[in-house]
Amino acid sequence: MDAEHEEAVGELTRAVLTISDHLWKAFAETDEVRLSGLSSEVIRVVVETPGVTLIQIAERLGKFPSNVSTALRDLTERGLVERVRDDTDRRVTRLYPSTTALHGVRTVYASWNRLLAEAVDTLTAAETRRLLDAVPALSKIQQHLGTAEQR
Repeated sequence: MDAEHEEAVGELTRAVLTISDHLWKAFAETDEVRLSGLSSEVIRVVVETPGVTLIQIAERLGKFPSNVSTALRDLTERGLVERVRDDTDRRVTRLYPSTTALHGVRTVYASWNRLLAEAVDTLTAAETRRLLDAVPALSKIQQHLGTAEQR
């Protein structure tokens, strides 16, 4: 990768992370949910990966399992995460988003769509076209990263 390409990828990374941070902050601050930082990160992983384990969440977030456990206890008490024993290995507990959490996420996704639409409306027609033309490539990157994460 040449220096110009590397710099552009770095800019893309920062932009995606910043947008993601803003959107997840909006999720954490909704009237229906109101979550702290780690709890917001944990519920995001549970929603994105139903059936995930505590250890998998800790590894994905780069957090200590004990901290993730504390966040999960709060999320479970609030009715946002459901714990289910694994059928094949009863020692393993799988985590699923509750109906309440999924409803909240659907509400937040609709809000995110509005936020992004407002931001896109500030672009020129040419910028909007370039952004929309990039969606298939971004989806392909998303698929690759999801596949790499499952390895």
